[in-house]
Amino acid sequence: MKFLRTALLCSVAFVPAGAYAGGWYGGGSLGAGINAFNSDNIFTNPQLCVTDASYTCNSNPLGAFGEVFIGNQITPSFGIEAGLGYLQSLDISYSQPLSSGTFKQNSLMVSLSGVYKFETGNQAFTPFVKGGAVYWSSAITYDRTPNSATFVDQTVKATGFSPMVGVGAEFGGHGNMRYRAGVNYIFGLGKSASLMDVAPATVATGKAGTAVVYVGAVVEF
Repeated sequence: MKFLRTALLCSVAFVPAGAYAGGWYGGGSLGAGINAFNSDNIFTNPQLCVTDASYTCNSNPLGAFGEVFIGNQITPSFGIEAGLGYLQSLDISYSQPLSSGTFKQNSLMVSLSGVYKFETGNQAFTPFVKGGAVYWSSAITYDRTPNSATFVDQTVKATGFSPMVGVGAEFGGHGNMRYRAGVNYIFGLGKSASLMDVAPATVATGKAGTAVVYVGAVVEF
């Protein structure tokens, strides 16, 4: 939390004197991440689950998401916001007569974005849009049962920056607390690399667009 507040202080240091003093706010949200499985880079696997009829594969496109955030309302319409989030964005499992395995992706994310709120004249409902960047630390883990000389448990880790956009609304609440709901889209989460590249199986892990749907609460300090 100290890191997030420091990042915001550095960001608002360039705001001219006399700017709108909207104050600090913070909150948290829970939701689900939806990975773009139709991406050409994400888990392309022509051997398992496609050409080999002995394999049965299942994919869960939903993963748990949680975030805490802090922001500063610089003007009545514009603010800067930073967040720290955790996302389970991928869960694929397979099985066949001799073995089974899972592929799971977990990511820790730090975001910094600008938030523009639309003044509707209705204090009970305030839509907003946001745009910024996400620094992510992602790990994709392959867990096989049983292990063999060629197929063993392994993990691909990567870090990077990706653009992010979002849309949502704040509504209702009591006193200095309001509710928030929205969706963010991260352009490319993960690393394009081969997790398992031993014949007859090739599993290519890659970065893919990820949507996050969430609900939460905002408290003004």
